[in-house]
Amino acid sequence: MAIEHKMEFSNINCNKNANDWDELLSDQCVWVHFWVELPTEAAVEQYHRFLGNYSADQKRSGRFGWTARTQLRDVREWLEYQQTVSTEVKTLVAVSFSFLFVCLLNAAGLMLARLIGRAPELSVRRALGASRIAIFAQGLFEAALVGVAGGLLGLLLTDLGLNGLRSMVSQEGRLMLRLDAGDVGIAIALALLATLIAGVYPTWRAARLQPARHLKAL
Repeated sequence: MAIEHKMEFSNINCNKNANDWDELLSDQCVWVHFWVELPTEAAVEQYHRFLGNYSADQKRSGRFGWTARTQLRDVREWLEYQQTVSTEVKTLVAVSFSFLFVCLLNAAGLMLARLIGRAPELSVRRALGASRIAIFAQGLFEAALVGVAGGLLGLLLTDLGLNGLRSMVSQEGRLMLRLDAGDVGIAIALALLATLIAGVYPTWRAARLQPARHLKAL
């Protein structure tokens, strides 16, 4: 249908510049780009061999006069090859992680102050037989709960933001503005990991408290 109506596309790649439609049809041009789903390494190797054999056959027949390039790239490698992610985006990612680092320092300070304020309680637990490992595990568990709660709250705010953006774009754009299960898992895992990292030093300090010093003040 496209050829019958002489429809030209901006992504047609030819070996030479065609002056008219007939030369465009007779030249060696790339009309269609497609993706291939290869679920296993064996499928990747088999398809790679198929491409190599096809290119060799075409070259022997005189159709291809150039060296075949049958390299396979996954989605991430293709995006890097096409330079889809700009330098500005990479800079924003670096700035975002810098803000995350600052937030981790603040969270660590708040957790340390909170646990030091609970020194009498923790000292009583130590005096009743709780080990330092138990105190340390309790602190990390509390930090993990804070991380999960923060991750869920962040996902809720993200979903609200996406709903606002969906009302401003077309139907095709709305299909791209969604949260996949993988995104949800990554967000919660990152929040959990961040709070555990921030809570390691405060909980270690809390586990090292001397019970006798704080029990005297009770």
